[in-house]
Amino acid sequence: MIYCADTWFTLKFFEKDEGAKALIRDIMEGKHKIVFPMVTAAESYKKLQQKGIPKHEINNFFDSAESSSHMFIHMPDRGTAAEAAQLALTFGTPMIDAFVAATCSISKCDFLLTGDEKHFHRLARKRYINVKNW
Repeated sequence: MIYCADTWFTLKFFEKDEGAKALIRDIMEGKHKIVFPMVTAAESYKKLQQKGIPKHEINNFFDSAESSSHMFIHMPDRGTAAEAAQLALTFGTPMIDAFVAATCSISKCDFLLTGDEKHFHRLARKRYINVKNW
């Protein structure tokens, strides 16, 4: 299974959510893969630091993602940007969420891990992405 992480998932992991921790353990053991869109990383840095999480702890998390063969950080390119813009125009999706959804689709992820049903509901209903709510 290949997952795509919305910021929400990263926040849950840092909140010590048992489900998020178990999934990351499974990923590190090679049972699954996970893609973190670069905008997820950026938004996670902001929100986690607002919650008082030290930057070095966030760095450690994303460093392990970059060094793992099962966790990836997706750098957006022009194709991702064009796809995100089309999603924003077509479905009214906020641009950051459009980048997440575009990354999920382009990376051929099976599910987007999110708690943000509001912004991804239409895309899931149109079968653009599959959403797994926590």
